[in-house]
Amino acid sequence: MNQKLFAASGIFLLAVALLAGKLGTASPPASPPGTKILAAAAEVFEALSEKERAKALVDYQSRERFDWQFIPKERKGIPVKELEPAVRAKVQTLLAASLSEKGAKLVQTVMSHEDILREIEGAQRKFPRDPLLYHLTFFSRPSRQGPWGYSFEGHHLSVNVTLEGDRLLSASPLFYGANPAIVRDGPQKGLRILGGVEDLARDLVRSLKEPERKACLGEEGGVVPEEVPAGKESVPYKGPLPAGVAADSLGEEARAKLAELIAQYTGNLPPEIAQGVLESGLKGVRVAWRGSLEPYQPHSYLVHGPGFVINYTNTQNGAAHVHSCFRTLKGEFGLPPESKG
Repeated sequence: MNQKLFAASGIFLLAVALLAGKLGTASPPASPPGTKILAAAAEVFEALSEKERAKALVDYQSRERFDWQFIPKERKGIPVKELEPAVRAKVQTLLAASLSEKGAKLVQTVMSHEDILREIEGAQRKFPRDPLLYHLTFFSRPSRQGPWGYSFEGHHLSVNVTLEGDRLLSASPLFYGANPAIVRDGPQKGLRILGGVEDLARDLVRSLKEPERKACLGEEGGVVPEEVPAGKESVPYKGPLPAGVAADSLGEEARAKLAELIAQYTGNLPPEIAQGVLESGLKGVRVAWRGSLEPYQPHSYLVHGPGFVINYTNTQNGAAHVHSCFRTLKGEFGLPPESKG
């Protein structure tokens, strides 16, 4: 199914590995973090026709740069389905350069999920379900001089990358969703593309001792928010976040599970971003759970620390519809830390 999305992606992934110096005997000099992204973005941009560029290009200063979403809607940019197969392959190379291998693969899986959703909803569906209905937008032309960025998004997916020349500034918001949360029938039966981040979090909360679990569940008890706070703000959420339970108060086993859960999210990011998320370990990190601790029941959770926030919710369609998002709290979209966008 993924081959249908982007032709010859394996060849391009190998090319990225070669560019990154993963093959060969000598260790090349360290290059600026965004070098691969700039090179791949320039390849895409140069491959676009004049008409396609006009559709894909938005001014860096435009408010549209912060207008990210994951619902079916009219979008800025150019849809992948309007691009030639060779250009689609270059877009896949850009995503591979911008995310980890795991994160780029998850992008393709989310897109392919549209085929499954189309079959489930049938001819009377409200929205088109098309694995190629994902939009690419450039914010200024990719260049070694000045700020620029790009977004790639559609239903249940939003990738947002910002650079200054070839210096990577931000790779968030990074949103992945899944509907259905678990595929019940067909060739992909049993597929849970975001099952890991659900199971890990539930296992963590269940493992807590009574006082810690009570703090994690909060005074709201079984009340589940429609959408986890901070999940849809155009810039990082500045309001109060659920306090939950502090990582510092947890035992060694629970702390290890929390670190593993965070790693599931940061593992989708480019290493340069992922490595900076927990520079101080789990100091200042808190986790809050809302809703049932039983599988297939509505629930949500939030993990936040000094520089990041993770949102997860599974409340729709009988707890079979997942939203998950990683946000950087400082410098997202390349903005100064105190900026509101």
